Amino acid sequence: MSALEDFNSRVANIRTLLLQLQEYEKRQRNNRRHFAQTATVIVTLRASAYVMMYNAVEAVMRRTLSDLRGAIVAEGVSFRDASEFWRLDALQAQFLRKMQAGYAHGAVLKGVVPMAGDTVKWDEDGLVRLPFSGNFGKTSAIKLKEQLGLAWDAPAGTRGGDDLDNIRKRRNMLAHGLETFAEAGSQTTGTELTIILKRVSTFMVSYISAVETYRANRGYVSVMPLLPGIDEDLQESGDSDVGSHPDIAS
Repeated sequence: MSALEDFNSRVANIRTLLLQLQEYEKRQRNNRRHFAQTATVIVTLRASAYVMMYNAVEAVMRRTLSDLRGAIVAEGVSFRDASEFWRLDALQAQFLRKMQAGYAHGAVLKGVVPMAGDTVKWDEDGLVRLPFSGNFGKTSAIKLKEQLGLAWDAPAGTRGGDDLDNIRKRRNMLAHGLETFAEAGSQTTGTELTIILKRVSTFMVSYISAVETYRANRGYVSVMPLLPGIDEDLQESGDSDVGSHPDIAS
């Protein structure tokens, strides 16, 4: 199953959940006797939809980047011929954690020299890493587009990907206990979530298709200078938006 097929399958599952959610919402409106019990189920399903949407988005990004890096490895692209973005990505995947753990810089540099004369490669963890700090959202999608030089723009009707940041923030707040499922679920409806899912699906299918075109056209061997700040963006990914509780529009 390709990355897009897996993503579409996940979206279909979320859509099924949202259809059931809307049915529960309808029953709640028509039968107030079971209001309290039904309300708990409803808000939990709504919040769960945010988590499921984020998981689908991150999974397709990791799979797509893994396939792209795998193509570079399979082709045997030399370190010299790879674009600067992928050279730095491979170096950070190999050495960033060691440097953060306090390894002697001299020992790290000894490992860099052999890589410079070899083909570009990643270990298993490096293949699936997200090449930016924090979780995947609109900002990282646009940065990656610029860094890879993708000829792509967000499709009409997707709000430029704004929903990705809302979903990411909601997921992080829930994951770190900064917002309860009841709080997250009380600020939206099944209908609104269905609309969000459609926009996110349209955005991501278009975005992933552009990355796959980049891979097919071997864009990774096109020498491009690093954009300002790219060395800061290529980091180990981790949860962002933690430690604050901003107002998040549903």
